Amino acid sequence: MESADEPDYVLLLERLQELSPDIYFEFMTSPEGNEFVITADGEQSLFPLVEEIIAAAPKLDNWSFFALKPQFGFPELSEWEGVRMRIANVRCILLECMDTDELGLRLIVPHIDPATEDSLHNALLRAIDHGLGERRFAESFDFTELVNPAAAGGESFPLARLDAELSRHQSGEAAE
Repeated sequence: MESADEPDYVLLLERLQELSPDIYFEFMTSPEGNEFVITADGEQSLFPLVEEIIAAAPKLDNWSFFALKPQFGFPELSEWEGVRMRIANVRCILLECMDTDELGLRLIVPHIDPATEDSLHNALLRAIDHGLGERRFAESFDFTELVNPAAAGGESFPLARLDAELSRHQSGEAAE
């Protein structure tokens, strides 16, 4: 398959979504090996279902099957619905809500266009899935928000350092 418009892709997605309309798949093929990922798009209540599906996957030569998006590291660029963002241009701040124990992530992006803000936010969420892995992202953060630098407030760090900063935060270490 080369695109989501192919009949086999549509059929496979339909079959998968008979189990839940909120699970999806991604795949990558190359001469070095093929990967098939079933994702719950961060919905933690669906993680056990996704894991069960992958546990039942057949063993196929040259294929690896993954329950949830694995941690690949941050990409250089992320794109969603034609909106592209260079990850090096994104900074962030961890937001601790003391009264609720929630942890949020403020994504600081220059020149946010209100017309494409949702697509930009989605592009960055996909980049974070890659940078942290779907499970760690979903289990670590309760919310994300997108702001212009003028509204950022606080000390920020590059998005590409999120994994290290999150580890530091979760271990209780002081900020560097």
